[in-house]
Amino acid sequence: EEGLLIRVRPKGTFVNAPNLNRRLIVALLQPGNDIAEPRNYILPGMQKAAMEHNFEIELCPIDFVNETMSMFRNKEIAGYVIFGGRYSGEEPYVKFLQKSGRPVIMAGCHVGDVRTTGFAGIRPDRKTAWMDGLRALKKAGHSRIATLTMPCLQGFNEDLPAYQEALRAEGLFAPGLILYSEYNYESVKDALIRLRKMGNPPTAVMCYSDFFAMLLLRAAEELSVRIPEDLCVMGFSGYAGARFLNPPLATVDLNAFKKGTIAVELIADASKWFDNPSVAVPEIVVPHKVILRESAMIRR
Repeated sequence: EEGLLIRVRPKGTFVNAPNLNRRLIVALLQPGNDIAEPRNYILPGMQKAAMEHNFEIELCPIDFVNETMSMFRNKEIAGYVIFGGRYSGEEPYVKFLQKSGRPVIMAGCHVGDVRTTGFAGIRPDRKTAWMDGLRALKKAGHSRIATLTMPCLQGFNEDLPAYQEALRAEGLFAPGLILYSEYNYESVKDALIRLRKMGNPPTAVMCYSDFFAMLLLRAAEELSVRIPEDLCVMGFSGYAGARFLNPPLATVDLNAFKKGTIAVELIADASKWFDNPSVAVPEIVVPHKVILRESAMIRR
């Protein structure tokens, strides 16, 4: 049960003595490797902090997680990191990790995930970050700002009335300026066509992510829409390559690298909070920053 013995057929049974000088953090990865996956930008921060704290990072597909894996009885493991959020608590890997006897960190989770899972959480304040991006465009003189989004609104989830109320409070709500799109070029291009055909088209658009914004820039070039002269574009997430786009993309940086460093630091200091009923499980809100670049530099 403690993983101290390993049986290898047909060779025999062997002592599995843990290497006390080797400390592992296991990063559990969801399927897929799209450039938009937040883990791609959290992992570099983890790697940097791991070197400073004498950890090694091991990657493992989260689909493999179950009680049959001998890895999860390995005493070298100091903790686990999972990515994303909006957990129901019924996911098989969540239930197993709750029984693993190791600290689990959710890097990039959402409001409510800490309560649902009991794991430590690191997240941005998505609602405030999104509204700060809109306020930056408003400060530049834009009064008609479109929202290009997936059905799950950043910071508001599926609560469209709450988002509409937030827009009204800023004096930015206008019927027809919230457009839903799939994460693909044709869908984003269609949304841009619909925006440009409006009788009173918006002068700026706030995009669900930097990667939606990148598709929008590509569609704008094809449709001869000048950015930022005809339409200012604001992304969301802080993709490191956004500054190299043409034009360089304005964005709200959610500080993914910092999430990675904090995740490792929480595991390094786990003795201060993990499995201690007198200490609350950490939930750390990472600050964001609005970065204005050429795609949103036109004032109205």
